[in-house]
Amino acid sequence: MSRADVRSVRPLAGALLVVLLAGCVTGTPQDPAAGTPRPTSTASATGASASPSTTPVADPSATAAATPAAPSPAPSAPAAPGPAAPARTPVEVVVSWAMWDEQAGQVQVAGYAADVVESGGTCTLTLRLGEHTVTAEQQATPDATTTTCGAVAVPRDRLPQAGTWVAVMSYVSDKSSGSSPDVSIGVP
Repeated sequence: MSRADVRSVRPLAGALLVVLLAGCVTGTPQDPAAGTPRPTSTASATGASASPSTTPVADPSATAAATPAAPSPAPSAPAAPGPAAPARTPVEVVVSWAMWDEQAGQVQVAGYAADVVESGGTCTLTLRLGEHTVTAEQQATPDATTTTCGAVAVPRDRLPQAGTWVAVMSYVSDKSSGSSPDVSIGVP
């Protein structure tokens, strides 16, 4: 390149640099929230002079800098406590019998909630052995002087290992709740 060519390119390069820098500083975002492109200046050279034209260019850092930080929501007052859940009356839960039924291939536990006669309760049988816990539940039914759970069964294929399982029968309704003492059942 000759000296004359270098001299004619220098003003063009300088003008291009000024226009590009001006575009980075003076552009305004169209939609800061959406991060849409903003106009910036670019140079279009014809001969030794440059004329700016507007071309949309995405610049996320400029948009983020131009976007004011959203105010954080004011702390809200603690919610007023709702009505307290009604207290349940403790009831005695009795296991009538508990066994491994070889012919049926299942654990069976029968029980009842003593001294309460009501509808809508649920009986849950919980069997535990080591880290294993298996549950089964069924609806309780009112009887003459108790609320019966009947026999709750758990088939052998739900019990991951043989051994002495600990069984607990529990009862819960809108008004009452209780659990039986532990009962051991050997499962082959």
